[in-house]
Amino acid sequence: MGLGQILGAFIGSHLVVNKGAKIIKPVFIIVVISIRDLCINMNNHQKSTFHPLGNFLNPALALLG
Repeated sequence: MGLGQILGAFIGSHLVVNKGAKIIKPVFIIVVISIRDLCINMNNHQKSTFHPLGNFLNPALALLG
């Protein structure tokens, strides 16, 4: 995993130095839109009652009302 981080940093820094804003702006926009869409998608698929144990406590919660 560390090797991947080192390799990614090396490639990324060389892209920034050689290509500059021409490559950084589109990559930044793609990442921001992807994160935004992921957050919207996660919010739309959450249940109304969320519990860290998932469905384990649903029968007990149903009895409590």
